[in-house]
Amino acid sequence: MKRKRLAIITVFILFFPVFGYSQSKDINIFKNSKISSKLLRNIKTIFPKNWDIEIQEEKLEIKRKDQISAVILLPGMSFDSVSHYVQTPYYFTLELTDFISPDEFMRIRKNNQRLEEDGELLYREKIIDIPSERAKAPPWEWNYYPRTDEETRLVKKYKYIYSQIKILPDYYYHNQSFYFDQPMYKFENLNEENECRGITGKIIRLLNKYDENL
Repeated sequence: MKRKRLAIITVFILFFPVFGYSQSKDINIFKNSKISSKLLRNIKTIFPKNWDIEIQEEKLEIKRKDQISAVILLPGMSFDSVSHYVQTPYYFTLELTDFISPDEFMRIRKNNQRLEEDGELLYREKIIDIPSERAKAPPWEWNYYPRTDEETRLVKKYKYIYSQIKILPDYYYHNQSFYFDQPMYKFENLNEENECRGITGKIIRLLNKYDENL
């Protein structure tokens, strides 16, 4: 009987530091983050050894440790314009923002659509005739040179309309909302592409998408 008790005590002593270490290690990693610790643990279980996660207070950067052979496409670039590939990091981010419910998401999106329609109509009917400095930016960000008080009023109204459009999050997890951000990659190596898209997909599927049609 004494030997049996001794064996149980020995197993407990050997096991407890390991168990305690793994728990405290997670606590140390997660304690400064506002992101759900359950979500963080679920993400970590998906990781292969050659991937890493940087946990900030309100942001995650998930990346492949080894670089990939690819090109990051800039706005306006097409896949066909790529002529050579370089070694570049593969990563994506999830950034915490104020939580909105799915119902609230739909309400805000509908209001955004109404504002965009108002802005497009005002541009076609009035703003297009006002002298402007046309930059590589949306028309509401251009510099306008109104010639009358009425044109000044119209430009202010036009810019105000677009200032009211709210940027909506992409995903939610329980009572947390997240923006998803990632460069546009064109891969050279199919195996690297399959790995990167596979891991990204597994992590994203832990979250709920506000609109599956987007």
